[in-house]
Amino acid sequence: ITVPTEIGLKAPDQFKLIGSYDRRSDSEPKVDGSAKFGIDAGPEDCLVAVLQRCPHFGGTLDSFNAEAALQFPGVVDVFQIENAVAVIAEGYWPALKASETLEVQFTPAQSTLSNSEQISQAMTLAFESDEFNSVRDDEGSNQKAEGLLVEAEYRVPFLAHATMEPQNATAHVTDSLCEIWVGSQSPDVAQDVAARILGRPRETVTVYNQFLGGGFGRRLNADNVAEVVAVAARIGRPVKIIWGREDDMQHDFYRPATAGRLSAQVAQNGEVSNWKHQIVGPSINQQVFPTVGKAILPSWAPTGILSIAGNWAGKEDASAVEGAVDLPYQFDGISVEYHNLQVPVPIGFWRSVGHSHAGFIVESFIDELAVTAGVDSVEFRRNHLPADSRQRRALDAVAKLANWGQAPAGRYQGVAVHESFGTVVAEVAEITIENDKPKIERFFCAVDCGQVVNPDIVHDQMEGGILFAITAALYGEITLKDGAVEQSNFHDYQILRHNETPAIDVVILDSTALPSGVGEPGTPPAAPALANAIYAATGQRLRQLPLRLS
Repeated sequence: ITVPTEIGLKAPDQFKLIGSYDRRSDSEPKVDGSAKFGIDAGPEDCLVAVLQRCPHFGGTLDSFNAEAALQFPGVVDVFQIENAVAVIAEGYWPALKASETLEVQFTPAQSTLSNSEQISQAMTLAFESDEFNSVRDDEGSNQKAEGLLVEAEYRVPFLAHATMEPQNATAHVTDSLCEIWVGSQSPDVAQDVAARILGRPRETVTVYNQFLGGGFGRRLNADNVAEVVAVAARIGRPVKIIWGREDDMQHDFYRPATAGRLSAQVAQNGEVSNWKHQIVGPSINQQVFPTVGKAILPSWAPTGILSIAGNWAGKEDASAVEGAVDLPYQFDGISVEYHNLQVPVPIGFWRSVGHSHAGFIVESFIDELAVTAGVDSVEFRRNHLPADSRQRRALDAVAKLANWGQAPAGRYQGVAVHESFGTVVAEVAEITIENDKPKIERFFCAVDCGQVVNPDIVHDQMEGGILFAITAALYGEITLKDGAVEQSNFHDYQILRHNETPAIDVVILDSTALPSGVGEPGTPPAAPALANAIYAATGQRLRQLPLRLS
């Protein structure tokens, strides 16, 4: 057959799968129970390890007494690895119960930022300093002295990922090879971490990647792999490490706590000028880049440069300012600045990353400007978005879907629109107030994610992203005392319950553009839409997450 010089793509009206495919290849195994998650995988005869880790970030393990644990039936060994004590047993239960008998002494790190209150105070001081890096500085406004000045400060807390499946990993280490069974979002990082711990070439490490019982950014890290490889190398048998829920909650890589201070002027005609947004928070890239970068570099390459590169990236961290620096609104004179507040807390990527806090902060403040201008929230946004913009198109679609402005008696609506990962999502929250608390009755969503292959997946991801965001908006908060996380399980880090889950309506906008992301973009607009609905219902402008009515 002669190789053609030009390939003609199929016309859209000939598509048989694109836009109508409605199945997932992983649906059946997940329904019938045959799907293998990390916690299910590995040799059948593997031992199980449970670790007691230092609860204080940056703290030290001083001593431990394992006499009682070693007498526990089924226990094989007890020893220290890094800053933790590992209990190895013939099963999870004996390992767990034996670990509870350990007598371990830890010493907290000496830090001036070991408590939530100290970090909050440091954010306040940062706003008063001149240590900001400019990440956007448009030409000055031609309305410098005109309009009402609106100022506000918003804050969001550290957040855990709280995945359904806690962290785990299984390893078998011999003199010549290392096999790892894990559910990872970055198996190349897992392979590199294992190779470096063992001092071996990467090609001697095999990673059998499994389904994830929830990732959301948490399983980009390979701390579980580092632990299990160190244990397995010492034991000489296959070993599975299983984290309890408390381990998972208190040793996460958290969504960074972030603060935003904003100001803008609103003229009598509703025009906005002198938008200034200052962002204070730690840099994810500064912490993550040195580890991830090692997996990118050849194994022989010097890694010292990665810390330097991480520090450089931390000055203008794109993940810290995304969603704020690329503001879609046509305001006059936009300025965005960032202050990297380094904290002794492990931080990482959380579903939608910087957009998760930028969406809340920016879209809540946009609502404040609309109220100041005396203009309807949807109309105010439309007035400042380009007529042909994807944001305006999505906004119009969700307003129509939600019957904006015509909510049933006793219900109140709030709106937000945000672009992340190439996808524009507009959402409307519809709530009532019961017993001085918001009750979410319904959520509406319009999404423009380019060409859609499987509409069901788009619907599912929008719904999941919204519920993920609602959980954080209503309940999510990680607090610190003496450098240790105070929350431990779902009783004090609450997850949205089934009876609190609203009906969610999703409309997908037709598009011939290239496909873009759907796993994360449903999350950023949800919190501000909910907060704006609460303001409509109560007149209280809640500028801090989680949302709590006074």
